[in-house]
Amino acid sequence: RSSRDVISFAFVMLAEGGKRFPLVRGCLSIETGSLSRIAAVGLLEIMARLSDLEHLILLDADLVLASDMRLPRICAMPTCLKYLEFSVSAQCSDTAHCAYMLKRLQSRLVTVRLDIPLHIPRYLYGSRNELSSPAELLRNSANTLTELTCSNFELRGSKVVFPNVKRLNIATGLTPILWHYVEMFPNVSALDITCGFTSSDADQLLSYRTLNELSQQTCGGWDELDELSGTVPYLYVLSLQCRVRD
Repeated sequence: RSSRDVISFAFVMLAEGGKRFPLVRGCLSIETGSLSRIAAVGLLEIMARLSDLEHLILLDADLVLASDMRLPRICAMPTCLKYLEFSVSAQCSDTAHCAYMLKRLQSRLVTVRLDIPLHIPRYLYGSRNELSSPAELLRNSANTLTELTCSNFELRGSKVVFPNVKRLNIATGLTPILWHYVEMFPNVSALDITCGFTSSDADQLLSYRTLNELSQQTCGGWDELDELSGTVPYLYVLSLQCRVRD
């Protein structure tokens, strides 16, 4: 939970020649925020030796990863991860480190939860902020991912397809064009979606609904969903043409 905790954990893990590392299999949660220099080095030593960890929780990742310029690369190295929970702080202090780590993950993930702030900068240091298009950052897990939960998820310019995603939980700051999601996640069976508007935007609801109806008629849509969750205005705008079992 703090730099002191990381240092203590590192001492425990590195004792006796690091024999305890194979015991860290289930879940490692890093919720420290910015780390001191010594604590960052301790975290580097820990992450570099993990070979059996399946579930990594990295909260306020921008603050953690900025603590040492080597952390994004080292945290991307484990090949054993199946589940990743990853959040960016409200400050969005330096998301380049986050994008670097996600894009270079060596593990082929099965379940991902990304929490990205709504007002993330579109551009960073004069270039497009890669974290504003998180789907591209998960490309290495395109064929293994089965469940994705993401806040402020946008699809601008993304061409990656996730053929095995069955459960999709999306919160977006925009009004969704359904076809983009059908194209990227063609085999979804459970959908939970939250959109970036309120019911007071009634004047625009019909136009978005019509656009989604036309896109399904011309480009196709999902054949069937087992589960569907969302408030009435969101579902109205989506105008799903498929059968929903639940």
